[in-house]
Amino acid sequence: MDALAPTLKTRFYHAKASWQARPKRERLFAVTLLILFAGILFWFLMWTPMTRDLAAQNLNLPKARAALLSAQQAWRNTAGLSSAVSQNTDALDATLTRFAARFGLSAQLNGVKVNDRTVSCTLTTVSMDALTQWLDALAKDALLFPTALTLTPLAQNNAVRADITLTRPLP
Repeated sequence: MDALAPTLKTRFYHAKASWQARPKRERLFAVTLLILFAGILFWFLMWTPMTRDLAAQNLNLPKARAALLSAQQAWRNTAGLSSAVSQNTDALDATLTRFAARFGLSAQLNGVKVNDRTVSCTLTTVSMDALTQWLDALAKDALLFPTALTLTPLAQNNAVRADITLTRPLP
């Protein structure tokens, strides 16, 4: 290996000297040919197969979208999302009141404001345990998920004032 190293080094210096000895026009022509060859090689090895694959994928795109939509519908049916409670304001208000009564929070529930899929309310005094159980039940059974929650600690042990915004996802 050591005997080969000086030979390679000298060959490199000879090639470099030979390259620099050539006229500038000839070197420019050689570089242009090299760039042209690299471009043609890129075109045939990369660009053409890539565009062919993209065209094939675009042909399969409507089938893939239909399969995705049917899978999403099957998931909704399995999860029971398609038979969710009506999203009108009366139904959301009734659902919130029913769940508050079930957890003994009816007296603390104030300022209920119902919009399209959003319910804002305030629980004046609630323990953290009761609040987490109530929010968990609302998420599991009524598909109402907390999107904004402001907790203010109160002087009582483990009690908070909770300003909550609940949202039902689109079916």
